[in-house]
Amino acid sequence: MMLGTPSSLGGSDPELLVGILATTALAGFGVWAFLKRMVREPVSPDPWNRIIAAEIETEAATPLCHRCLTAHGAATDFCPSCGAAVGQYTNWLPYPYLFSLGHGLRIGTSGEFRRSPFTVFG
Repeated sequence: MMLGTPSSLGGSDPELLVGILATTALAGFGVWAFLKRMVREPVSPDPWNRIIAAEIETEAATPLCHRCLTAHGAATDFCPSCGAAVGQYTNWLPYPYLFSLGHGLRIGTSGEFRRSPFTVFG
């Protein structure tokens, strides 16, 4: 049978017709699933409820270091306990960014980080 003949285009070959129908159905399901996912409302990444979220946003909330959980002031750029960059814009400012980068390099070379396959082979 030659390619391009009417029988090769699905005219009398039932296996080809079933393959085309299955591919069309699979593509239709994919489009439907994609549209359903796009229409769905976004999932909130917050692991807590509205009450705790409101308490975090108050002015009386004490910021904590993300590395050692030590309390620090709102205007602090670096943690007084471990030296991690904790300021809101510390990594964006040119001069303090150098100290933040140095802290990250110190952690990587001293071995004081959680080891996982991602961090070891990454």
